[in-house]
Amino acid sequence: MAAHVGVGIFLIALLWWLFPKTSVARTLLFLAILLVTVAPTLGDFLKGFGSTLAPMKTEQDALLISSCLVFLAVLVLRRFLVAIVALLMAALLLKMQDWVQDSLTELCALHAIWIGTALGLIRRRAPIDRAVSLPARLGGHRSQDVVIFAVATIVGVFASVFVLSRANGSADEWAYTWQAAVFAKGHIHAGAPPCENAFQNFYVFETVGRLFAQYTPGWPYFMAPFAAVGVPWLAGPFAHGLMAVGVARVARSTVRLDGAGSAVRVSASGWIAALVATLGSTILLVGASRYSHIFVAALFAWAIEALLVFRIGGLSPARQVRWGVILGSSVALLGATRPADGATLSIGLAGYFVFLAITRRVSLRAFAASFASFAFWGGLTLVILRVQLGSWLTTGYSLEKIIHPWNVPKYGWPRPSEWKFALPLATGTYAWFPCSLAVGLAGIASLRRGARALIAIIPVAFVCFETYYQYIDLGRGFDWGYGPRYETPFVVPMAVGMGIALAPLAESAMRRVSQQRAYVAGGPFAIVVCLTVMTLIRLWPLLYPGVYAHVHQHDSLNQRIRDAEIHHAIVVAQTGATGFDPLDLTENLPIDLYPHQDVLIAIERNRPEFARCLRASFPDRTMYRATGNPVVITPY
Repeated sequence: MAAHVGVGIFLIALLWWLFPKTSVARTLLFLAILLVTVAPTLGDFLKGFGSTLAPMKTEQDALLISSCLVFLAVLVLRRFLVAIVALLMAALLLKMQDWVQDSLTELCALHAIWIGTALGLIRRRAPIDRAVSLPARLGGHRSQDVVIFAVATIVGVFASVFVLSRANGSADEWAYTWQAAVFAKGHIHAGAPPCENAFQNFYVFETVGRLFAQYTPGWPYFMAPFAAVGVPWLAGPFAHGLMAVGVARVARSTVRLDGAGSAVRVSASGWIAALVATLGSTILLVGASRYSHIFVAALFAWAIEALLVFRIGGLSPARQVRWGVILGSSVALLGATRPADGATLSIGLAGYFVFLAITRRVSLRAFAASFASFAFWGGLTLVILRVQLGSWLTTGYSLEKIIHPWNVPKYGWPRPSEWKFALPLATGTYAWFPCSLAVGLAGIASLRRGARALIAIIPVAFVCFETYYQYIDLGRGFDWGYGPRYETPFVVPMAVGMGIALAPLAESAMRRVSQQRAYVAGGPFAIVVCLTVMTLIRLWPLLYPGVYAHVHQHDSLNQRIRDAEIHHAIVVAQTGATGFDPLDLTENLPIDLYPHQDVLIAIERNRPEFARCLRASFPDRTMYRATGNPVVITPY
């Protein structure tokens, strides 16, 4: 509710800026936003005053009234085409009450998203202020990008150190770290160690004596330099910085293409997009972790920026090649990092690239650079997978059904009671805040002229992306702290859209007070800034302690080894140690490539022959046994 109310007030601030003077339309839209904002608690509130209506019925009626008020507002404004859309949306949202069951909060979030979109469509028809409009050309914001990168990276470092303790929260994160360590030694795979079964890890697979991580190599490419110097945990914060700069650049390029922005508005859009993306509650956690999702978002943002740069034009030959390399590399690495994400998101990118090529906005030099860089990274990835698995066009995921058959993802559309997990709109509200789909779509829906490039890319990409993630059964029914991380690429349209939507509010606040009353000029943006700070202060203490406790428990065996000052040893973890699966605990770098690791962690699983093999294979190491939760370490 803290985040949901925050989004509602964001929309009210945007409405205040859009209609600085009281009018019938502003009043109707204000009431619509107010009803959606209070709807989750309206039934219980009225019940306290003796109402006999069922809370669910009261709240659903409030949402229906809100949709009708939006329709009436656009009629009053004589936006008849928008009114037709509003009528269709009211009918669709009414039907959604049958599809999405047991989750009124999801319906409230969906209504808020529609109201934000409606505000964008209304704003789209506003006249362009020719006095402040800028031509669509590339502008120099290099110093701004440097500061944004530094801020986002430093914030990610703080989250990684003080919330995640520079540790892994899952076997997935360790698998990425392990593969990056292999690449750091210039190898594609590692060899099977002695007593291989005792060192088995959940997502590190073996076939014909070759060990490699389940995951495709895109993210380990990026992690490898950090692994080489012993700080693999820094890769996430650096990717977080790249993502922040990427969304800032896309926001600035889009405002320029929109043709209605002053230099102040262009700059403000970049800052706003970067900051809301950087500070998003669990976006920050994913960026501080060793998961690949924030890297996917960064690659997607930079690919969009490359297309927008080609759309703007005016590039020197050297810059054509440079941006061609950025585009081709970003798209290839998308597929090499998360194949499903790359395949779905690239559909929107490819469609617009074809349009630019047909309209001759992409030079032959840029096309060649794009193709060459795409072929390099794509070819390298295919060769690595071929060496690891012994066959073409397959990945480590194919071994999951053999090694962990119970863990193979299932496919099928969500049941009515599962939509709240499959389409995490309410979860996304608190997980992404201050990023907001409602305000983001308000910005994107308002775009005109050349800025429609973003409208051509985003919907196609995310319809394909979301269709896949609706169909795959992942994370339905639980969330242990990193939020809806599979949906992390949504940060790009959300952050960019918020930069577009809120930049005019920032610009208005910076104008001289003599031009208009101070509270009209700066009030809306002041509300946004103050509410962002207040809501984050409210959300972070609710979210981060749980994540800290989870990661601390997952890393408790390593922490106990450090506290006990154990060196040159093997610690044999028993079933039940730390409370996690034993295969989560064997966080050893490849033993043949890193033979001098101080402590090796092994498992026994009631197989005494494992211990005998370890004793024979590592006779110079002291052996310990780890049991229980909290962990107790004793001599073996």
